[in-house]
Amino acid sequence: INWRRYWAGRWDQRGFGYHLLRTCQHFWNYGVRRRMKIIDCLLCPSHFCFDAMSAIGIRCEYLPNPAPALETMIEHERTVVPTVLFAGRLESEKGVEQVVSLWPEDTQVCLEIIGEGSRRDAIEQIIVRRGLKETVRLCGHLTQSEVMDRMSQVHGVLLPSRCYESAPNVLVEALSR
Repeated sequence: INWRRYWAGRWDQRGFGYHLLRTCQHFWNYGVRRRMKIIDCLLCPSHFCFDAMSAIGIRCEYLPNPAPALETMIEHERTVVPTVLFAGRLESEKGVEQVVSLWPEDTQVCLEIIGEGSRRDAIEQIIVRRGLKETVRLCGHLTQSEVMDRMSQVHGVLLPSRCYESAPNVLVEALSR
């Protein structure tokens, strides 16, 4: 753990006070009350999570996230312009702002961003300030079936997380297409 970053409260937008309370809660539950010992078995959605929990002595089992149900496979035409898709919450820990900030201005590749969140306005401002309206598109909230259809049409799915993601659902959904 990067303790300096932890104590600075920069894991996400919640700040130092939140992290101090969470640290006290963690110490009380797992240090003083030894609640870790009452866990019979922890179900881990990824090998990363399984290895991390096994290393600290928690009995766990690997249970992967299920892929979405495969409907009848329809061949979708790919978009003519190379397109990359992000689908998820627009929050600071997801890293979408950094991607838009670094997106090349002279590229032929388009970026579609599906989702809503507290950072939407900031992302819109970056798009306008950098003149990326032609290559970066905010789609807002879409239904699950609309997202899956869109994943079938794009050339790639982007997962720019700023924190550990043990088994992101969007990855499983993208691989099912």
